[in-house]
Amino acid sequence: QESLLKLRRKYGFLPDDIIFVYAGSSAKWQSFDMFDTYLYHWLKHIPKAKLLLLSKSDASEMKTVQAYPERVFQKWLPYDEVVSHLQISDYGILIREKSITNEVAAPTKFAEYLASGLQVLISPYVGDYSAFVEEHVCGKVLEGNKGEYGLTFEQPPYERKQYHHQLAQSYFTKAHFKSDWQKLIAV
Repeated sequence: QESLLKLRRKYGFLPDDIIFVYAGSSAKWQSFDMFDTYLYHWLKHIPKAKLLLLSKSDASEMKTVQAYPERVFQKWLPYDEVVSHLQISDYGILIREKSITNEVAAPTKFAEYLASGLQVLISPYVGDYSAFVEEHVCGKVLEGNKGEYGLTFEQPPYERKQYHHQLAQSYFTKAHFKSDWQKLIAV
């Protein structure tokens, strides 16, 4: 716990800051323009909001970066450092455009966000994960611009982060799928 607080302080994050995190690329299927639009509005309306962008993509063209450069922190990290950076954050972002590809997608990022205790901000129709978020109350399904640009966000309590971590342990580990694999092998 202390090491995570120390890492937050390293970035200059205040105890009551709300940290959004995105881990990944800016490839077309990542819907980076939609992501940028949401982030721009959230940072505009939430003075304590900051973005931790774990990507080596050039973010200088992002509207959010241009408007709030002092509140966007971009890093490209070795794999073994990613988890701690996710854990110091509050909300993991998984925004995608509606497409057949995204409707059947199974982004690993979803489980990584949950395992790190994050609330997941997700577009509708991202595989089965959008329904999972609603069913397990582990984030928010964003329905376009139906007022979500002005959503209010709070720092989730530690117990909530533990709940998300436990969800990931229950649903997204190899142990969870072991009996299904054994049934397949037995056929």
